[in-house]
Amino acid sequence: MQTVTARGTFVLGLLAWAFWTAPTWAADAESPSIAECRIGFDGTFKVGHWTPVLVTTTGDVAKTNPTIEVTTADSDGVAVTVSAAAASGGPTLLYTRIGRLESAVQVKLVDESGRVLNRIELSAPRGQEGGARYIALPSTGELLLQLGAGSLGLDEVLADQEAVDSSLTSNFVQVTDVDSLPTDWFGYEAVDVLVLTTSDVAFCERLAADARRLEALRRWLELGGRLVVCSGRTATKLLAAGMPLAEFVPGKFTELVRLPQTQTLENFAGSGDAISQSGARQSIPLPQLVDVQGRVDLFGRGNELPIVVRAARGLGELVFVGVDLTESPFADWSGRRPFLRAVLRPYLVEPDASQSKQKLVSLGYDDLAGALRQRLGLSFTNVAVIGFPIVAALIIGYLLLLGPIDYLLVERVTRRPWVAWLTLPVIVLATSLGAAVLVGAAKKTDGLRINQAELVDFDLTTGRTRGICWATLYSPRAEQFDVALAPRLPNGQPAAGAQSLVSWLGLPGSGLGGMHAAGEPIDVAGVSYRAATNWSELLGMPVLTSSTKSLFARWDNAKTAGVTLPLAADLAVDEDGLLVGSLTNETGATLADACLLYGQWGYRLGDLGPGQRLEVGPQLNAYRVKTIVTRRARSGAETEQDTFLADRATVDELLSVMMFYQAAGGEGFAGLPNRYQADCDLSRLLELDRAILFANGTRGGSRWTDAATGDSLESEQDTSTVVYRFVIPVNN
Repeated sequence: MQTVTARGTFVLGLLAWAFWTAPTWAADAESPSIAECRIGFDGTFKVGHWTPVLVTTTGDVAKTNPTIEVTTADSDGVAVTVSAAAASGGPTLLYTRIGRLESAVQVKLVDESGRVLNRIELSAPRGQEGGARYIALPSTGELLLQLGAGSLGLDEVLADQEAVDSSLTSNFVQVTDVDSLPTDWFGYEAVDVLVLTTSDVAFCERLAADARRLEALRRWLELGGRLVVCSGRTATKLLAAGMPLAEFVPGKFTELVRLPQTQTLENFAGSGDAISQSGARQSIPLPQLVDVQGRVDLFGRGNELPIVVRAARGLGELVFVGVDLTESPFADWSGRRPFLRAVLRPYLVEPDASQSKQKLVSLGYDDLAGALRQRLGLSFTNVAVIGFPIVAALIIGYLLLLGPIDYLLVERVTRRPWVAWLTLPVIVLATSLGAAVLVGAAKKTDGLRINQAELVDFDLTTGRTRGICWATLYSPRAEQFDVALAPRLPNGQPAAGAQSLVSWLGLPGSGLGGMHAAGEPIDVAGVSYRAATNWSELLGMPVLTSSTKSLFARWDNAKTAGVTLPLAADLAVDEDGLLVGSLTNETGATLADACLLYGQWGYRLGDLGPGQRLEVGPQLNAYRVKTIVTRRARSGAETEQDTFLADRATVDELLSVMMFYQAAGGEGFAGLPNRYQADCDLSRLLELDRAILFANGTRGGSRWTDAATGDSLESEQDTSTVVYRFVIPVNN
């Protein structure tokens, strides 16, 4: 009887425990967790660029309101976190920047009390055992992205690039899921060329129906992206007037016609192999375009059937290819690969030119953007740089004091060995005091210093304005800063409606402190900081005593109808291919040392005052574009034969090369590539019916401010270089 009672008591206790803990079980079952995390495009991204991170959660997100935090290390090894509320009913999309090739990425799910519910760590490279993995490309690598199913052979094009130059890191990624694409334009920042094939009708229709993702693609293109659209038999469904992708055609689609012969395609590709057997009847559908805007590189017949068209679209470039390379007979054509290379040649690195003349690895960088970053951090008002020769001399002097001089003083002068117990601490204290005095004398400032360079582009066709800003902040004491950027126009007024993205600026290279260096960076500061939810601010960014922090920002205005243009222009081309017409400066400020470029020719205009109208015509002396750009880039050179040296160039000279890199002669002139921020180069637009007026600003550029108060972090002693460019349509 006692045994039965004991068993009954145990069963009742078990039932009671189950009853009371059932709510806890249910809560645990409904507790949110991270189900999947995808970074970049199919796990591929570039360091130092904005990178999309797609996080899918499970559980009752709406009930607990958790937050997703993505933490990475910046190029200095300091942890920086971006966060967003976990989306209910779908994945959450965040954007971050990763500072090193081998940096780990921490993804955490945090509840309202700050408790970590779940954690995932992503590490590189993909293919090793354990954990979720990704492929990290250098900041100067090439990323070619294809949207839509079907094989175009783009992976073979990049394979050819790497076969010629093993130092060139490239990758091809194909995306067939619309939901994995960025919803913001800067999510495509790392993409060098994006290829959209309309053979995948379902994908294109889904993309066109997703207003936010379609706007992100459009905005990326107009702010400097490169989009290639390949279309054949599906053009009627997607490219006709009123159809989903009609806006991505440099003209008007009228009908599908049959390509009468393929010899022009074979010649364009430089291929000796015919697309089809000689004498066979051609049945290749070709979209017929009329009112073509841009430059036709390939016609199918005479000048009636444009096949390859290149056109300026805002600050970017749109390329239309009127054949479907995923289908027969092109899919089996041996010349498809060289055909694609010919289409993509202007946008990919020329392998023969990729061997730099001046690989400044000793300075930590191997790209022009690195030279600009270093230059901004070299000179601050009232802050003297104590160079290595001085440091080495002081170390040698210190060792002489501790050794031979102290020995001679004790043994030969005083002849009392016990005196060494007094001379040693005196020497150490005196040298320490001297070092402190020397540092204090070198850094007389007791306030912040900011050196900055800014490039602001106005596109007169779309009304868009784009700003790219580089800066280096110096602090005399250890402090944390809340940093934001206040964009300004040439007249000094705030840029109304401008949206800014503020982040750290890394050093492109494998030298000391470079983003491509092996191993994890060392976090010297030991204090992490955060990015604002809309990426417009850096909060709690640490700067050590007498140290610097490099910053980078992009800003642009919303595209609105009726926007007031800062420049009135009416330009055309005469029979000699030179510009004629008029320009009126309506910025409200003086444009200093202005130059006007178009095609291969340009004019040096001098200063343009507010409201000044200038007639452009034969009365102005025309110069080669290359001559104008290279002279500005060597403004301090004694002779025109002097070589451009990136490590000795001024900020203005470096900007002159970066903003017209190809026109200046590319790497053959600069001695370094311009891959990290290649969208600064607008040389291509000069060949696509666009003129560009550029000039120096006279009132300073955008202001770096305290994010909390809006007060400026700058002073009158800071140096600021700003260049304005105006992209002007030309009537032919």
